[in-house]
This record gives sequence, C-alpha cells and structure tokens, in this order.
Amino acid sequence: MKKKSFICCILSASMIFASGNLTSVYAADTLTLADYPEYKDIVQKYYDGAAAGWNIGQFQEQNLCYLAGYYADVNKLGYFLQDIDNNGTAELFIGALDDGSDTYEGMFFDMYTLINGRLSLVTTSGERDRYYLCTDNTIANEGSGSAFNSVRQYYVYTDGQFVKLTAKQAALDMAVHDEIFYQMAVAEGVKLDVTEQEYLENDESDFWSDLEDWQREQLGISEEELDSEMEKIALADKYQSIYAEMNQKEYEAYNFNGEAYEALLSEHKYSVNEKVWDRVDFGSVTLDN
Repeated sequence: MKKKSFICCILSASMIFASGNLTSVYAADTLTLADYPEYKDIVQKYYDGAAAGWNIGQFQEQNLCYLAGYYADVNKLGYFLQDIDNNGTAELFIGALDDGSDTYEGMFFDMYTLINGRLSLVTTSGERDRYYLCTDNTIANEGSGSAFNSVRQYYVYTDGQFVKLTAKQAALDMAVHDEIFYQMAVAEGVKLDVTEQEYLENDESDFWSDLEDWQREQLGISEEELDSEMEKIALADKYQSIYAEMNQKEYEAYNFNGEAYEALLSEHKYSVNEKVWDRVDFGSVTLDN
C-alpha cells in the first residue's frame, strides 16, 4: 500500500507549547486551547513534565506517552487541534516539533477527543507502534516486531474510535454472542428443521461458490470447516429467536449490542487469547464497507 502524506506541519510551526501560558503558534483562524478548555489540563501535564525534565519513566507514571521523555524540553513539544471526523469536536494531538532530525518525522504521541464533554484518550504511540495524521485526515499506523516484520495500516476515525478497530471488536463480540446462543441451543436440544437445513445448505453453497481461488486460499479454513461454523451461526440465530420469545423481548434486544443481551452476557464468562487476537489483521475497513 502506498504511504499517504503525513501532516508533518502538525509537529512544526502549528504546534508548540509557549513558555508559561500554554499558548500556541497558530494562524488567526485556527483552534486553540481557548476554544477547548477541556484539553488544557492534559497539555499542562505535558508542559510541566517537559519543564521539569522528566524521563520516559516519569511520563509513563503520569499516564502520558513515554516517548515525550526523549524530548523533555518545552521548546520541543507541542500540540495541535483539528476536527478530523467533522463531528463538531476537535481532536487534540500532542507530539514533538519537527526540526528535521527526528527519525519518525510527523509522529504524534497522543490523540485525545471529548466524549460527552469528557477527555478520552483515542490512541498513543510507542517506538514500535507509531501513529500519524495524514493529509486526508485518516490515521496511519506503522509498527514492527522485528527488522523483518513491519506493518503499515490506515484507519478512518469517527466519533472517538477507529473504524477498523471498531469493526474488529464488533466481529469478536458477535463471535462471543453466537457461541453463547449456540451452546444454549445445544444444551436445550434445539436443532434445525428440514426447511432451515435447506436454507443453510444453499447459503453455504452460495458463499463458497462466490469466492475466488485466491480468496479461498486466504480464508485459512476448509469448506467443511466453514460449513460447520455457518451451521453453528444458524443454530445460534434460531435459539436467539426462541430465547427472545421466551423472555417476551424483541429479537433485536438479544443482538450482540442489545440491552437484553448485555444482561445475558454478564452471566457468562469467556476469555480471549490476546496474543493470537492481536495478530489478526481485519483488513482495510472504511465507513462504506
């Protein structure tokens, strides 16, 4: 994937802590902390740490990005405000000024937003997990596990979250949801009837036949394994309908993001193998796909 242009000016003249009063060098029509006083405390913490010469450990102890410890100088740190998802609330970016000597030119340390008027950390960078704001307002993420393993991904940001990450979490939530209802169906001896089984077999055949050869290779499972998982989903869906009727609720109330399901979920325990899940790349997700 071609690397997009980073807004390197974020970390230059448009972004600086002024000594003492935390003002910034901006054009007259650009947002400042006066427009967003909710961000002032976090900017002040970075300023105080830089003024005191904190090391990376001290920044980390204050729940700030430890990378700021490499630039512990008020003349080298800055902030930038921009509404990148056009929802009427500007996001706050904190990083180092770009003087041409930085290995990771244009990287920001932290990205914050306001949710219901309260400060919320969206993401933070690390030496091997770096974030950049691109000129088209997407967020670039560059990372590496070794000299032979590096990644570059782009996220669409909206309402406090990255769409790609949100979609990945939704996929996990739906998988947990389906497993719970599948296990409940099995425990109750619920099975698909003849008509439901025919619909399932048609869906299985359509899904597999619609895949190109390269897509089948990348899928990572056999046709038999796929059919088995689709049968579990169908059975889970059937029992969701039964369970909703039993509890005099609408079917949608037990969707993975439904209020009734949240109560049901609290009765179950599950765990996620984070090491495996973190390695799952969910692909390029946008607002339209």
